[in-house]
Amino acid sequence: MSGITHYLELKIDLEKPAELYDLVRSFTAVGKQFEEYIRAFHPAYAGETKIYVKEIRKGSIVADLLPVVQPLIQNMDSALIVDGFITRYGGILTSYLRGQKRQDVRKSDLDDIMGQVAAIAKDPNGSVAISSVDIDKTKARTRVAIKFNTQDSKKIEAAAYDHKKQIEAKAYETIGNSLMVFWQSNVKDGEVGKRTGEKVVVEDVSTNPLAVVYDSDLAEERIKHETKDGDRNLYKLGFYINGRVERLNGRPVAIRVSEVLRIIELPDED
Repeated sequence: MSGITHYLELKIDLEKPAELYDLVRSFTAVGKQFEEYIRAFHPAYAGETKIYVKEIRKGSIVADLLPVVQPLIQNMDSALIVDGFITRYGGILTSYLRGQKRQDVRKSDLDDIMGQVAAIAKDPNGSVAISSVDIDKTKARTRVAIKFNTQDSKKIEAAAYDHKKQIEAKAYETIGNSLMVFWQSNVKDGEVGKRTGEKVVVEDVSTNPLAVVYDSDLAEERIKHETKDGDRNLYKLGFYINGRVERLNGRPVAIRVSEVLRIIELPDED
């Protein structure tokens, strides 16, 4: 890791001591959201990303987090990836600061958002800053940064909580750019809007296999091409999709696929 020059800096300023659980949630949220960002926008490096805590400095709680993406350690694109994460994550947090609900955010993301600001929201005069930093010769230089104070954090936490409750109350939850893999396939064409007999796993939703419903002919045609005519192993492919989760009494029972965004080959398991 000595060659890494780009990293994330998490800085938490608090007037009063915070609960350990809330501080851990803030660290965990950054790590989970960075991994989600890599999986969604740089899938070639999914599973290769690990975040290490390099140093926690005195005074404010300042942690240097090293996002190690193995193929990119010696590639300047790593700086763009770190910057891109801060820009996107900052945009999501800012949306909830303004009371705007994002359609591309899931319940797990909302849990991370609330965890990110929990310690600051409880403090009378706190703040949190997340920055992308690089080492230019001997100096650390901030490239992109987001910062929220106590009042900001309270607004973000309240808006995320309200959105989560709305999602839980819905029979259908919208998902976007989610990875779907087949657990059971069927070469027969199905009827749009009807269950197909196929089953898939979408880990964003559940680790259990769920029934498949195609909400568009185009989505079904693209997947059926791989099922019937493709020369690749269907079970070694991943499908990034837009769609909806069909729930029964709050439990996911089916994935309704409306659009196939892209198809990737899954890495071989060790």
